[in-house]
Amino acid sequence: MAPVDLARRLRELREKTWDGARTQGDVAKALGVSVPLISSWESRANPVRPPRARLATYALLFSTNRPPVDEKGRLRLPAEHALGDDERRRRRGLEDELVALGGPVEGPSGLDDPRWRFGPDEDVVVVCAPLPMELRAQMPYADPADPDYVALLEYADLDALLEIYGHLRAVNPRSRVQHVLSSGLRDEDTTAHLVVLGGVDWNDLTRDVLAAISQPVEPLPSDDPQGAGFRVGGATYRPVFGTDGGRRVLLEDVVHFYRGPNPFNRTRTVTICSGTHGQGTYAVVRALTDPRLRAGNAAYIESKFGDAEAFSILARARVRSGKAVAPDWTDDSMRLHEWFTPA
Repeated sequence: MAPVDLARRLRELREKTWDGARTQGDVAKALGVSVPLISSWESRANPVRPPRARLATYALLFSTNRPPVDEKGRLRLPAEHALGDDERRRRRGLEDELVALGGPVEGPSGLDDPRWRFGPDEDVVVVCAPLPMELRAQMPYADPADPDYVALLEYADLDALLEIYGHLRAVNPRSRVQHVLSSGLRDEDTTAHLVVLGGVDWNDLTRDVLAAISQPVEPLPSDDPQGAGFRVGGATYRPVFGTDGGRRVLLEDVVHFYRGPNPFNRTRTVTICSGTHGQGTYAVVRALTDPRLRAGNAAYIESKFGDAEAFSILARARVRSGKAVAPDWTDDSMRLHEWFTPA
């Protein structure tokens, strides 16, 4: 009965939340989905259970005290950062209620975001850049001849790797999840689902993928005359630095999240998580793994891009006391550029 109870509650939210019933078309436009899909979720006879990320979107949409509409009076998804305290509590409670009504789902609770879920028994390969030799030479245990040699010291973006590798293993228990260096990538690795960490300075695969696909965000390497950053059309975005005790410190990075078909095997996907610095790469990975933000960010992606074949988000990522803060994509001020191609 759980799917039927959920369908009834979704109909009730649409018909009774504010000052009058809204149509399925109104809700479909706000969530960025089709009317038949909304109808299937509300069906009295044989309802389809929406994915967890869609339920989070529903909770966000119906959390407000008044109907969130644009300048033309059309229902729209509100920005989570604009919610009041009571509305935030309502959103959280409503999401918990909808998830409970939907019944159990396959996979670990709270980790079922579709961006990181792949088909059973499909290989997933996380590709990192190798740390340059001159930097490894400064580190203990990075020499293969050392009795205490640590192989992972060859990897750049270790924080991002550990974050996403554990998450992928938890979400995809039936898949083989591997991590490799871009310098050691084999031909068979490139045809799996690829998760590429790091920017064009060190990660060869980031450069190769961006060269093979058509998308508008151009990464600028560190040897650019004005420094590393990203260019979109006539706009250029670069990180922000400050000083602390006479030292130059990173205050805000620019990060890029891209998801689309793998150009080396279009039956699989490629996901790029990169920043102009390692802190940014770690931050953008955590946008969809941080338990405090991932539901809202996943809901935003679902509402904005729906079933797009490919999409990307260029955003700011703040750094506080040397630690990266995952970007909140529901905050309009954090997003710099968005792009997608329809399915």
